[in-house]
Amino acid sequence: MIVIFDVLDHDMAFTMVSLLFVIVYAVCHLKSAFLGIIGMLQVVMAFPITYFIYKEIYGIYFYSTLNTMVIYVLLGISADNFFIFTDAWVQCLAYEKLKEDLDKRMAFTYRRAVKAITTTSSTTACAFLATAFSNMMPIASFGLFASTLVIVNYTITVTCYPVLLAFHAKYIAGKICTKFQCKKYVCCCLFKEEVQQEEERRRMEREQELEYEEKEKKRREAANPNGQVPQREDSKRLKRKASSFRETKAAYGCMEKFFDEKWNLWMYKGRFVLLGIIVIYMIICIILATGLSTPTEQESMLPDDFPIWKAFLMARNDFKQGENDWAVNVRIIWGIDSLDRSDVSKWNTKEKGDISWDKDFSLEAPEMQQRILEICKELKNGDLLRSGDNVLTCFMEDFEEYLEKEEIAFPMQTGFTAKLKEWTENEDRGKILANEYYVNFIDGKLVMIQLNAITKAIPMKPRGTNLPIWEQWEDFVDKINKESPEGLKGAFQTSQDDAWPWMDVEVALVKNAITGMLISVSFAFVVLVVATLNIVIAAYATLSIAGILICMLAMMYMCGWEFGIVESISCVILIGFSVDYVVHLGEHYTEALYPDKFNKMREALKQIGISIVGGAITTLGAGIPLFFCIITFFDKFAVIIVATICYSLLFSLVFFSCLCHIAGPQEEFGDIRVIFRKYICKKKNQQIN
Repeated sequence: MIVIFDVLDHDMAFTMVSLLFVIVYAVCHLKSAFLGIIGMLQVVMAFPITYFIYKEIYGIYFYSTLNTMVIYVLLGISADNFFIFTDAWVQCLAYEKLKEDLDKRMAFTYRRAVKAITTTSSTTACAFLATAFSNMMPIASFGLFASTLVIVNYTITVTCYPVLLAFHAKYIAGKICTKFQCKKYVCCCLFKEEVQQEEERRRMEREQELEYEEKEKKRREAANPNGQVPQREDSKRLKRKASSFRETKAAYGCMEKFFDEKWNLWMYKGRFVLLGIIVIYMIICIILATGLSTPTEQESMLPDDFPIWKAFLMARNDFKQGENDWAVNVRIIWGIDSLDRSDVSKWNTKEKGDISWDKDFSLEAPEMQQRILEICKELKNGDLLRSGDNVLTCFMEDFEEYLEKEEIAFPMQTGFTAKLKEWTENEDRGKILANEYYVNFIDGKLVMIQLNAITKAIPMKPRGTNLPIWEQWEDFVDKINKESPEGLKGAFQTSQDDAWPWMDVEVALVKNAITGMLISVSFAFVVLVVATLNIVIAAYATLSIAGILICMLAMMYMCGWEFGIVESISCVILIGFSVDYVVHLGEHYTEALYPDKFNKMREALKQIGISIVGGAITTLGAGIPLFFCIITFFDKFAVIIVATICYSLLFSLVFFSCLCHIAGPQEEFGDIRVIFRKYICKKKNQQIN
């Protein structure tokens, strides 16, 4: 156990590495140590608040390592939220009437950023919440904890971060000198080059404004001899329908210009080829994903070459096994009617509930005693037990030997319970069996007995291997219940280890993944429709999410993985991951005021492309340190995070962009408001008629 705790300490240390990377990148991206560090402190602050809600309000005291893994997800989500807010704030400089008025600038930024953050946070929270419907308590508790954490972080972001942003703009960002200012202004990390770039940007803005005004003046003089200015089609490109301020291209950085001038054009020119390649790849992935199977054995926590685990595998596979080694122990139990957990929370793993004893159970009658002995003989003569000696622990055989020594006839006509209790209190063999609950007394009354059998089933084997053996034991117990006298008809069997429950776990993992994916994708589609107000864009985005999911399942198959706990949870979580980038593009596409799909897509990429790339880099940076962990769970999670982000970038910046360039909605096509108005008008006309 000491080694295991050392491994956990080693792996959890990489959480700090991930946090440090995200902070450093956030500082560079936001160009402010104040915003980067304080923003990440908000993420840290969300954990104690969430844990309080989780423990005191939900009443869940169970907390596993799985819950800690959500920090890697939250780091990327939080950084993405900060980048969206800050990038929108900076891009306001492109509009003349927003540059100097902080109130209007914040109002514009808040409306634009909060809508995007609300959409992505709600879909991510729902993806986590979908796992809360799992029958597996650890997975369900993880879903509740993670979804609550996302909601708490969202609340902190939309309430606190705008204040920090305005405070930084008013009191910190203006304190700029000609050298690095961290000594005098600890929270400001602007360099001399930043000052020069800002001055150059403003000079270019002024030159562009003067050039624009001169061109407009000449155009009016040439085209308006009578004092009327004819409307040109090109003027829509220079004036926004819904705003009175003019956009200045010089205010954008190199990343926005790259998406505006380069990337969008590349996607437009190669739209058919790129879309065709991705569709073919998706078809291949669908075929590969069907080969993903349930686990053939329980997942190992450590890699095969780790010394302790390597020794364990050698002992199991390379050495001759004893009679009791690597076998499933089955116990046949009499005396328990049911287990009442109605007053015990499903999250409470310490309290098992109240046992309801079988009131009809008794061994006082001679035929009862004889029947237990006959069952032991049936087991020994049957084919359910593993071959060898000492494969069945039958207390009645030991008690019969004790009675023979005492020269008492078996079965006993009277006084059986008293004699059995005497045997468990005075004889060594009886004490051992009583301590292991083969015979259980409460207040002098015999309430429970059990037999232990070593079966042919092997632990850590898949459901397909152990299910036939379980069914044989179920048939045997049904048979002895039918043939036994009253008082012994309540027998049931269970495995001493987790062999039988693991078969249910395999089914639950698949069911959890399917249910979670259906809930998450359906909710994501609804949110996308509400956010974009365009059913076509919502359908394209949902198709992108499905494509990411299919590719991830194929990747798991190609990695040689089986559909275990990590894979089951990841299938649901990655929906929350994958929806973020495509929903940002979809929102900005529908909000773009250009009439044609080329310029709509160009505007969307220009406005949100930099935030997508920034969020992807922080999530990748948070996930990559997990590759250096020892525990296989963390290593798998690292692969899933990195692959999900890469596929999300592919399907948002390439697949979705090409799809919109080919068949993106224009004007009012797909607008649910128009569809709704037409439906209302049709209804009114029918009523009038």
